[in-house]
Amino acid sequence: MAASQEQILTTLATDFKNYLQVKPDARLTLTGHADPRGGDEYNKALSERRVGTVKHFLVDQGVPEGSIDTQAMGDENPLSKDDVKQLVQSNPELTDQERAKIMRNINQIYLAQNRRVDITLANTGQQSVQLYPFNAHDAGTLLSEKPQSHAKKQPAAPKK
Repeated sequence: MAASQEQILTTLATDFKNYLQVKPDARLTLTGHADPRGGDEYNKALSERRVGTVKHFLVDQGVPEGSIDTQAMGDENPLSKDDVKQLVQSNPELTDQERAKIMRNINQIYLAQNRRVDITLANTGQQSVQLYPFNAHDAGTLLSEKPQSHAKKQPAAPKK
């Protein structure tokens, strides 16, 4: 997990714990996604690991485990390239020059945008912002498009 993601989740955990004081039955739903490069089973397992990582981080920050639900979507219901383009175009933090640079790299941005965990406050339906954190000091890490030669392989069977 990138440092910028940890900062965001730390703030979310603090805010959610405070919200639980007012609304003790509040719940978070973590929905993991994967980009379309891997096979179905691989992407499902990858998104399960993503939501597991986020859930464990939140629990380590003091969020009650029983207040968190998880869903692993794999590469089902991805954001389309048009969706991602719209998110980039509507991002108020970007200058016109930054926006143009990003649009030249839209294929990489599209993949990165689909490697995510959405967080929904289940009681209200309020969902996490889907704007890519281009201003994060570690955004380059988040945009990494390292070769994933293992992406088409099936996950190893569990050891007995």
